[in-house]
Amino acid sequence: MDPITITFPGFKRLLGCQSFEDPPSSSDSVIVFPWNSSHQKFDRKFYSSDLTQGRASSDDINQVLTLFELIFPRIPSSSIFLTSWTLRFLFPMIVMILFELNRVFRNSDFAWSLLSIYWVVGLIHLFSERYEKREQAKAELEEVLKMVQPAYIKRGLRWRVPEELGGWIELMKDENGSEQLSILIVKPDECVEGDSQYVALQDIKE
Repeated sequence: MDPITITFPGFKRLLGCQSFEDPPSSSDSVIVFPWNSSHQKFDRKFYSSDLTQGRASSDDINQVLTLFELIFPRIPSSSIFLTSWTLRFLFPMIVMILFELNRVFRNSDFAWSLLSIYWVVGLIHLFSERYEKREQAKAELEEVLKMVQPAYIKRGLRWRVPEELGGWIELMKDENGSEQLSILIVKPDECVEGDSQYVALQDIKE
């Protein structure tokens, strides 16, 4: 008999933790920049302009990722959530059990009732706080996208932030429209030596 897998729909969305999933691999149509929680930066060392056929330089990519890095550290992570949960709920319960074993309480039922109320109120506050921080981070990420997206779309590129705010950022490549876009915007005097298709994104007129 095949093993039964138990899942909890919406659990990842409820917690909003970055570490539930590993970043996907890059492909011909998307470049994935993984988030390094230790360094609080996106990994971009692997990137070269060849990955986008000269449509975005390393400096272009670095500028955008630097903007995202101002926001991403403020997204609640699983480690912070677990630490907060342990300090606020698990530790008080352990103390209560120790007191119960040593018969410190004359009326332990009343003490456990108070602790139960604390748990309910604390959990509501904890999840509300996480939700507010995530929504604020989403709003700030949207503002960054509005600022940088138009120039990239003109080059057949598009930034994408995963809906669940996972530990990565994606740069989508529009392979079908890239050649036409290059013909429209590339000028001979704007090309750098050794790369006939490259134009700095900041030089593109909207």
